[in-house]
Amino acid sequence: MVRRTKENAQETRRQILEAAEKAFYEKGLARTTLERIATLAGVTRGAIYWHFSNKADLVQAMLNTLHEPLAEVTKTSESKDEMDPMGCLRRLLIHLFHQVGTNPKT
Repeated sequence: MVRRTKENAQETRRQILEAAEKAFYEKGLARTTLERIATLAGVTRGAIYWHFSNKADLVQAMLNTLHEPLAEVTKTSESKDEMDPMGCLRRLLIHLFHQVGTNPKT
């Protein structure tokens, strides 16, 4: 049995999430099977179940990735000590536009 490194596992998880996004876009959430996602990702269904309990867990992980890049900026803007909330909003928008410009899938 091959031992997987943490980096390999993270890469597999990323592949699964990208394949799920593509599959959901093509067929919708309800009509997409884990088998279809596995095929698109080039992994087995077992690999999907290693990372996610079920399709709902996979969808939740996808939703969580939408918030991760902005978490740091939004934390700052919510701080009572923040002296420049408009500056935070500006940085947030610049960050968003940069993300979209460099990686339209995000």
